[in-house]
Amino acid sequence: MRRRWVQWLIILVGISLMVNLSRDILRLVKVRDQVRLAQAALDQARQENKELMAQKDYYTSEEFAEEQARNKLNMAKEGESVVILPDDLGKITKQTDSFQKTPIWKQWWELFF
Repeated sequence: MRRRWVQWLIILVGISLMVNLSRDILRLVKVRDQVRLAQAALDQARQENKELMAQKDYYTSEEFAEEQARNKLNMAKEGESVVILPDDLGKITKQTDSFQKTPIWKQWWELFF
């Protein structure tokens, strides 16, 4: 009887060890997944940081300052002249667009005949 009781005790201890090990394995799998997600987020943040640093370098460059002075302030270098286009430029371009809508073969036909 005592031997049977010891066998049952060993079986119970074995089952409890298996249950605890299974829980630990599941916990490790979940932690591994969390680490992977955190690594992916870190990689994305590093990539975004690189892009932002490149933008910062561009915005602090002389090239950007010159571009803004030319486009926004209508400034020019020595020897250059600033050309200001009329406000009704859209109307002018719409007239030329109607000509472009006709097929090429018809444009050639109208040109020669």
